[in-house]
Parts: sequence; structure tokens; C-alpha cells
Amino acid sequence: MKKISIIALALLFSLPALAFYPQKIYATSPSTELQILPRVNVIPANTTAPGTKFLINITIFNVVDLFSWQIGVRWNSSLLNFSRIVKPSDMVFAGKTYVDALDTSTPGYAVYGQALLSPPGINVTKGTLCQIELQIKPNVNAPVTSEIKFDNIGSDTFLLNSQGVDIPGGFTPKSAYFVYTVLQAQPITIDSQSFNVLINSNGQLVPNSLKAIKEETAIQFNVSGTSGQLGVVNATIPKSLLDGNPSTWVVYVNGNPTSAQIKSNATHTFVYVEFTFESPTTIKIKGTWIVPEFATAWMLLIPLSVTAFTVPLIKLIKRKK
Repeated sequence: MKKISIIALALLFSLPALAFYPQKIYATSPSTELQILPRVNVIPANTTAPGTKFLINITIFNVVDLFSWQIGVRWNSSLLNFSRIVKPSDMVFAGKTYVDALDTSTPGYAVYGQALLSPPGINVTKGTLCQIELQIKPNVNAPVTSEIKFDNIGSDTFLLNSQGVDIPGGFTPKSAYFVYTVLQAQPITIDSQSFNVLINSNGQLVPNSLKAIKEETAIQFNVSGTSGQLGVVNATIPKSLLDGNPSTWVVYVNGNPTSAQIKSNATHTFVYVEFTFESPTTIKIKGTWIVPEFATAWMLLIPLSVTAFTVPLIKLIKRKK
């Protein structure tokens, strides 16, 4: 499907209006981008029913006078099936009169676009063009990582203004990833106390690599994956094992501090980090308190408590003499 497939439909209705629409010169849109969001779609295989569907958002940033658009989106047809196009109530052409067209004749590829029927175009700082619902095929073996991307830029994927030409300055397309993972419960024992850490990753957790580093108030484990490929880890850590204000936690990948999403509830802390696989990759999560510290601190307090009690007692005995 090329530009003419969408634009021709719009022109049938909009040519009379365009003939009387004043010609304008539009400034270049600053950093116009087309993004597929979420950028990483993490789905655990062992907690997800076969045939599960999920949505990706086709999002546009910083565009001026957008009159028509079309996208060609490609994915791995052995992993995912096309389900449907969703037009949310807050999409950029909502409330406007437009025509649209869809072509899904090629497995693993969808071409979809919309065109307004009359000018002017619209200005968007951030908005949703549409959503695409994809379905996970049965019998897909995890872990697997696959790109979802815009394709055929300029022919199947384009943005046009109300003059029927490409948006000045062009645009930057940004891909996303489908990450099918395995959720694993990993036991860890510290001073005869056992805890379960839930680790969700698109890599293979190296057996027996999960350990506590008491002196650093941290836990550490290794994951393996294809070198150079996107890696993700989502760890659920009990606060009874590792605690502290999440804003003070630090995550290291192969010894280097990295950005991470860290959230918590009353009982657990959730750590999400993205990285590039090396062989192997070591993840270290450092909190501010680890369970053995309590035992150590308690042992230190005992002599202090004894001393605090003994000194007044000695004084009392001396007075009685």
C-alpha cells in the first residue's frame, strides 16, 4: 500500500476545499517522532494464557499541520498475529471528519492510515494516531525478544501536511520490542532465613548465581542472553530481605550503575532495568538495609545494654557499703 491508497480517497472529498484554502509556509516541526509504545512489551509466558492479546500505541510527537498519515508496522509473523486496529477516543483525529484504510494481506505486516477531508491540519505535541492489537501465537517458546518496527519509510510510512507534501524536516521512527519471558521464583538463604525473589527476564538466569552481599546491602545474580541484544530484568524483592527508601537504591549492570524503575508496596520492592546483553551479564541491586544487619545490630546492642545496666548497679552497691 502506497501513499496514493490513502491520499486518493481523501482528495476525492478535499480537493474543492483545498482549492480555496490559503497556501501557508509552515516552520519545520521540532524533532518530529513516530514511536511505538510501550517501547518494551514484557509478557511472562508461564503466567499468560495462549492467544493473549496486547495493545501497542502508535504515538506522534511534535508535528505541525498534520493532515494525513500512514504507517507500515512489521513484526515476527511466527510469534504474533494481527488482531485489530483500535481508534481510541483521544486519538489525534478524534472529532474530525476523516477517511481511513487498512491492509493486512501480508503476514506480520499491517498498513493503516487516516486522512482528513478538509483543511486545516492539526498541531500535536504528543498524541496517539491509533492502537494495534496483536495476539501471541500458541506454542511460542520463551524467552524470546523480537522487534516491532515501522517499515518502508516514505512509501508505507509517511506524514503529510495540508498541502499534500511531507511534513517539513521529516520525522524519526522508533521501534519497540515484544519480550516473551519466564517468571522464576529464586530462593535465597541468609543466616538460615529463606526468601523468594521473583525474577522475570528475557535471558536465562544462571543457576545458583543469586546471592546476598551483606557488606554491600545488596543481592546479585547473572543472566545470559544473545550478546548485543536488548535485555530486561524485572525483580520482585521482599522487604524482609532487602529494604530502604527506593529512591536511594542503586542498580548495577556488570559493575556500572544504570537507570532503573524502582517501585514498592507494603511488602515488596519492584526493580525493572533494561540493558544490552554481554556474556554473562551481572545484575546487582543495592538497598540500604539487608536482613542480617538486624541480627548484627541486635548483637551489638546486647553488650551496650548490659553495660548501661551494670554501671548504675555498681554505683548502687557502692553506696550501700
